[in-house]
Amino acid sequence: MTSLAIIKARRHTVITKSVIYLIVIVSMGFASTNELDKSITNKLALENTELANNIGDIGQYGMVITPFVYSGFQEERWKYLKITSIATGSNYAITGLTKWVVGRQRPDWSNNKSFFSGHTSSAATASALMCYLKPESCITMLAATAFVGYLRIAAMKHYFSDVIVGFYVGYMSGIAVPTIY
Repeated sequence: MTSLAIIKARRHTVITKSVIYLIVIVSMGFASTNELDKSITNKLALENTELANNIGDIGQYGMVITPFVYSGFQEERWKYLKITSIATGSNYAITGLTKWVVGRQRPDWSNNKSFFSGHTSSAATASALMCYLKPESCITMLAATAFVGYLRIAAMKHYFSDVIVGFYVGYMSGIAVPTIY
């Protein structure tokens, strides 16, 4: 193995362990709700939660496809499509596993998959990837991610902390994969 391959393998191990440790530590603290979360969520909730939910869905799905579409038009399209696929897939796996392990009740009591926000984490992954692929789109993508996160709270689907942690995990997924590959 070359020294560059060894460095990449070590970097990959450090990033993977860091993300796993962060999820475990944060999950232990957010398994139940707290008064700050409830207060912020109640203040940001909209009367028409269904509309907020639908707009949040459309925004999140649009953001997820953006790096895939952009990658398809680049000279190194297969490299970028691979990076985008791995980052997006990793984020979905981490999100799903965390929701299953933590089992935090949603603010609207619809199910126990509140922690952390998958919509926000996938939007943040897309933002980080677009910051890598096309840096001039970074501010717009981050603003759109913040809007998706707000809509998840406004729809009473997530607490404030769900959105903050979802953003962090998603953004780290979008940064880690291009760094490794």
